[in-house]
Amino acid sequence: MRTTRTLALALLALSAIWVGSAQAASPVLRELETAIADVVDATKPSVVGIETQVQVTAPSLPEGFNIPGFPPIPGPGNQGEPQTRPAAGSGLIFRETNDSYLILTNAHVVREATGGSVKVKLQGAKDLRDATVLGTDRLTDTAVISIPRQAGDTVKPLAMGTAANLRVGSFVIAIGSPFHFEGSVTMGIVSSLDRELEEPLGGGSAPQVRARYSGLIQTDASINPGNSGGPLLNLDGEVVGINFAIYSPASSGTNVGIGFAIPIEKALAVVDQLIEHGRVSRGFLGVSMVDAAYFVQEEEMTLDQVRELFGTDEGAFVKELTYNGPAEQAGLQANDVIVAIDGTKITSTLDLQQQIQGLRPGATVQIDILRDTKPLRVSAVLGELSATDTGDAPQPRADRPTTRPGGFDALGLRVVRATADELTASRRAQAVKIAEVEPGGLAAAKGLRPETLISEVRRGDSTDRLRIASPDDWLRVVADAERDKSILMLWVSVPRAEGGYTNATVLVDLSGAE
Repeated sequence: MRTTRTLALALLALSAIWVGSAQAASPVLRELETAIADVVDATKPSVVGIETQVQVTAPSLPEGFNIPGFPPIPGPGNQGEPQTRPAAGSGLIFRETNDSYLILTNAHVVREATGGSVKVKLQGAKDLRDATVLGTDRLTDTAVISIPRQAGDTVKPLAMGTAANLRVGSFVIAIGSPFHFEGSVTMGIVSSLDRELEEPLGGGSAPQVRARYSGLIQTDASINPGNSGGPLLNLDGEVVGINFAIYSPASSGTNVGIGFAIPIEKALAVVDQLIEHGRVSRGFLGVSMVDAAYFVQEEEMTLDQVRELFGTDEGAFVKELTYNGPAEQAGLQANDVIVAIDGTKITSTLDLQQQIQGLRPGATVQIDILRDTKPLRVSAVLGELSATDTGDAPQPRADRPTTRPGGFDALGLRVVRATADELTASRRAQAVKIAEVEPGGLAAAKGLRPETLISEVRRGDSTDRLRIASPDDWLRVVADAERDKSILMLWVSVPRAEGGYTNATVLVDLSGAE
């Protein structure tokens, strides 16, 4: 591959195209062409295609109409029924082990796969390989999957660069499989940096935390459906971003020259947790908040009135608090304005979200607030943002059994989600409820019984408490502890015969679990 210096000289010399003759420009263009082709030759084999099946609901259309990707809909009686259709994306090999390749892609490429089935195609290969989803993180739209290595594989992981070194105008290369056209290469420039996009919240069982993507790279390199998860490269062949979204007027789904990539630093910051735990552990404060603009738009106030009422027009304005959550326990109240966390200024809800989610559960933070325009400081111990809230409940993996015959976990328990009434009665913000105890199991030996709530867990080899909000959260913790032969401390609420609950802790030793 040509050196960076050679590329730089070639690019600077492009001015000859406009000021010199065609004959003088030709060697320069040939130099640049060769340099770009060398980058592509070296990197394209490490870019993969990803294929899944997803279930979607066909929109209600007039009789006789259909849309691409759905079978024809014969009449109004069948409109709106779920349909299964193929979906595709891209990915990049970023690590290798003796027996597998680890692949970075977008969470949205694999997290909705029907039955968890994900297949990967290497460049030029005839067969698809079954992939294992190691973990997804919706809040950075990052996922890690793995495929087995086979005899004769020679593909090497791509080199990781840094988006921090990009400038507006920097040349970038995108590689992927748009519309199933494998190994398609496009080139452009960085159009802008530090763009921000917000994912709209859905209805029904949609995750309760809105994803807000910040620091995005905007590029005019052509990106289309199927490019998602593929690499954005610099002229050294290093990955600087993961392509994940385009702006497409009227939802046409085609490229108009405005694409976005996640900075590679944001993806790499979460991959180790995804590989080890299947999800990212993030801090949780337990507040619903708005910016000053909310009062201007919804309450028809002026910014001067906001400043007069709250003492500022910057910060995160607290609207509601999670019942018995970290913020409420710390003494925060509705209409407080959070203006700093551990001395770092908070100017918006995005600032607060990123600051808190960048910390680990169990961390103690100093929160500067304005209450009735007066400054006040409180201390809070962060909980953990649950997989239920983020929509990233880890998928069961073959190397981490979750239940045994009869549906019992390694402790001999079957758990279900606690009801709202049970949470209120126990004064717990989240919990699972023991539905059944296996006779002769570890839990039975410790006296645990049905109807008991489990709200938090801490491993003996960790100082962090984990909030248990769903059966998936619980099964993952138990499976990890069984694998690592850990001791678990459980925070439980035991129902009393006269009503209410008694709070207690229980120690369970999994070091000898089989």
